[in-house]
Amino acid sequence: FPVKLRTLSPLQCVFGSVVTDMPTLRRVLNEVLQSHEKVLVWEVNGTKSRELVTLVSASGCVAIAQEGSKDAVWLQQCTPSIEKYSSFFATAVMNNSGFSKLCFNKSPYSDQLFLEDVELGCSLVDLNAELLLAFSDKKLLEECVRCGEQSFKRPVAEVRYGGNERGYFVCANKDVKRGEVVFEDEGRSFAIVTRPFVDKHWGEEEKVTFAEYAWPLDADGHVYAIWESNPSEWRPINHSCDPNCIFGEEHSLNVIAARDIKKEEELTMDYSTFCDYTMRPFSCSCRSECCRGIILPDEAALRKYGTHTWHRRPPIPPAKSV
Repeated sequence: FPVKLRTLSPLQCVFGSVVTDMPTLRRVLNEVLQSHEKVLVWEVNGTKSRELVTLVSASGCVAIAQEGSKDAVWLQQCTPSIEKYSSFFATAVMNNSGFSKLCFNKSPYSDQLFLEDVELGCSLVDLNAELLLAFSDKKLLEECVRCGEQSFKRPVAEVRYGGNERGYFVCANKDVKRGEVVFEDEGRSFAIVTRPFVDKHWGEEEKVTFAEYAWPLDADGHVYAIWESNPSEWRPINHSCDPNCIFGEEHSLNVIAARDIKKEEELTMDYSTFCDYTMRPFSCSCRSECCRGIILPDEAALRKYGTHTWHRRPPIPPAKSV
C-alpha cells in the first residue's frame, strides 16, 4: 500500500481512487465491480525521487522519456524491465489496441520501479517534447499511421438501387468468409420506440413505414428499433429463405456470413429471425429449394437457426395490428 484503482472500459465513466489499507480496498472493489466490467489495481509509491514517462503501443513497443534530472545510466538499467512490463500491459490491459501512457517512479530507498499512473487511449497531441522525440526514434509514428489505416476499413457491404422494380438492396463489397462479421451492431446505438406510442402518435404513412422497417427488440411486440436518420446507416437487406447472412451465435446483435459470400453478391437474411407480427406477410421470390412462399413469423423456421437469431423465443401475435 498505497494502491491505485482505475476503470478500463472506455464506454463507462472514469473512476479513480487511491486506498491505503486492505479493508478499504476490499470495500471499494466490491462497490466498483458491481458497475464496472474491468478495474486495474496496482501498487504505487508514497515517496519518489526519479520519474519515467513511457508510451506503449498496441504491439507492446515503448518509448521512454525521463522527467526532471536526466540519468542516462539509470535509464539504460530500467529499460529492459519497462519493455517487458509494457509488452505484458499491451496484451493484458490494452488488448493490443491503441496507445497508453504509463508513468513510473523510483523510491529513494531502493532501485525498485513503481507504476505511478496510467492513461489509457492517450492523445498523442498532448505528449511532451522529449516523449515525442523518443516516440519518433522508436518509429512508433509509423505504427500509429498503420493502426489508423487498419481502423478505417471499407464497409463489408453497400446499399444499391435496382430501379422501381427491384428497389434498394445490399451487396458485398468484397469476398466474405463464413463466420466473418458483416454488420457489427454490438455496442451500436439505436433509435427505439414502443408500439403503443406508434399507435397513438404516428400518422398512417409513418405506421406503414414502421410495419415495413421496424425491428422488434423483444418477443412481446412492445419495443422496436427504428430506421436511422442518416441515410448512410440504412440497411434495406432483402429476405431469403436460404440466406447468406445470419445473426452471430447466442443471439448476438452482430450479423455474420452464414457461408462464403462472393464480392458483388446480394446479402440476404431470413426475416423470421428478427421480425414479428408487425411485419406484413408477403410472397417470397427467393427461388431457393426451401422457399416457404408466404413469409410471416414462423416458429419452425426460427428453430432451425438455433441461437443465430435476434429473437430468443417465438414472437407473440398482437391483439391489434398497426
